[in-house]
Amino acid sequence: DVRELITVAQDTVQEKFGVRLETEIGFIGEFAN
Repeated sequence: DVRELITVAQDTVQEKFGVRLETEIGFIGEFAN
């Protein structure tokens, strides 16, 4: 799931570098979150 992959990438970058990546795209459709 793409949404989960984005979250994993954000969490990994924040953990390693102390920077939180912002999502710059819009999601179309239904998502669990």
